[in-house]
Amino acid sequence: MADLLQQVASAVHAALPGSADQPVDVRIVAKMEHVQWGGATYTTHSARWIELPDEEPSDRLKATLVHELVHFQLGDDWATLPGVLEEGLCDSIAQAIVPSVAALERAEYAVMLATAVDGSFCFEGPRITGRGKDAVFGRELATYTVRAPIDVDELPSFEEALRYQSADLEPIRAQGIRGVLDALGYTIVSRVGVDELHALCLRARIQRMRIVPSRWIFQAARIEPEDRAAWRSAVRSMFGDAEKLALLRRETLEFQAPH
Repeated sequence: MADLLQQVASAVHAALPGSADQPVDVRIVAKMEHVQWGGATYTTHSARWIELPDEEPSDRLKATLVHELVHFQLGDDWATLPGVLEEGLCDSIAQAIVPSVAALERAEYAVMLATAVDGSFCFEGPRITGRGKDAVFGRELATYTVRAPIDVDELPSFEEALRYQSADLEPIRAQGIRGVLDALGYTIVSRVGVDELHALCLRARIQRMRIVPSRWIFQAARIEPEDRAAWRSAVRSMFGDAEKLALLRRETLEFQAPH
């Protein structure tokens, strides 16, 4: 883990404007606090540290470390950043530093966001035989319909979600809601860009605002929160051939029979 930390720490610092220059405390634990967590950053009145699971080094673990390092190194410049966009910022930088994990994560976010907007996600791709590592793709094209399991009654509006701070996200346990919020944050950060997002946070801080207003964010992302067609376009823009193949190879993927 020390070797892995040394590999990525300087890259995170270079990718994150306004990052805090401080010692990093990373702790390896036998079991995460919640089973669905790949890693976590904790802050108390007297300490701040990262926890990661005790497992073999992999690109997935490396990306998780980068994600948590972004949380850890956010400086005062970012104090007005909404919690949903903090998660998107962490994912965006993690994908840039560990690109091997990007295709599947983007594909999963496309499915989550499309399900939130339209109830499901349809795409055309090569007809598949088998699953996971045993998947074989044919030349014939097929249409797939996938849907993420989401407790839609618990889903906030996108405008409301951008008023959440990080502390508001941790208690969310309803099925699929955190996945949709992560997808929303990643999509917006990808459209706005890290430097522009940093500038928005500084602007809000100068004006003594608690959090960056959602209207600034949607304007910078060039999208209206209620414009379903625009969200569909945003989903399609991050779902290319690499994402299709990564999603179809996922062993736990459930989809309607291709036709």
